[in-house]
Amino acid sequence: SIALKTLGQTPRTDRTPVENIALTVIHSTAKPKVHHDVQVMPGCSTVAETSFVLQNTRRETQEGRSTNMLVPDLRLTAKDKAVDNIALPVIRTSGVQQVPGCSTVAETSFVGQNARRETQEGRSRNTWIPDLRLTAKDKAILLSDEELTDKHIHAAQTLLRRQHPGLGGLQDTAVGASPYGYARVSGEGLQIHHTGSEHWVVSSSVGGHVSVYDSNRSRITASLEYQLCQCYIPINNMGTNVLTV
Repeated sequence: SIALKTLGQTPRTDRTPVENIALTVIHSTAKPKVHHDVQVMPGCSTVAETSFVLQNTRRETQEGRSTNMLVPDLRLTAKDKAVDNIALPVIRTSGVQQVPGCSTVAETSFVGQNARRETQEGRSRNTWIPDLRLTAKDKAILLSDEELTDKHIHAAQTLLRRQHPGLGGLQDTAVGASPYGYARVSGEGLQIHHTGSEHWVVSSSVGGHVSVYDSNRSRITASLEYQLCQCYIPINNMGTNVLTV
C-alpha cells in the first residue's frame, strides 16, 4: 500500500498482499523483475498468473519448434531449406553426383547405381576375350574376313609369347611405328610387321639368317626395311645399316 501511494494510486483494500507486491514491481520499472525466480510480465496482476502465462508460452514454443523441425540432429528447420534444396549440398559433401531430375539423395543414389550396373553389363556383353582385350567387334572383324587390326596382331603375339617364352621379338607393332622403334632381337626371334601398305608380314631370325614371309610376295617397303634393321641388324653392321634378308 505504501508503494502504491508513492505512485499516486489509491490502494485497493480487496487485493491480497501478494497482488499489491506484484503491482508495485510492475509500476516501479519498465523492465520486468524476477520475483522468486518467476518473471512478472506486463498485463499480469499476480505472480501466479505470470507463472501460468510463462508455462503456456514455453509449451507453445516447444510445440512450434517440434513442428517446424526438419532435421533435428542437424538443427535444420523448414525455414532453412526445403528437402529439394537440401539434397544438393548433401550430395556434394557425400561424394554422390547429382543426377538431373532427382530431388533427393536416395533417388540420386538409386539412379547412379543403376547407371553403373548398366555400364558394367554393357562392357560384359561387349567383351570377347578379356585377358587379350578383344571385344565383340574384334570377333566380328575376324568372322567377316575384314583387314586385321593391330589389336588382333597384338593378341596373336601374346599367345605366342605364352607358348614360347624363350623366343625373342613378338613386340607390339605400335612400337615399330613409334619414334623409338623396336628393340634389337638377340638370338632367335619372330616378329609381325605392318608394311605401311595395308598389309601384314612375318619376319624371323634363325641361325643368324633373317627371313620375311609375305603372302602377297610384294617388295619390301621403306617402312618394313626400317623395322627389319631395328630388329635384326648385326652390331658390326650398325654403322652401314646393311642387313641381308
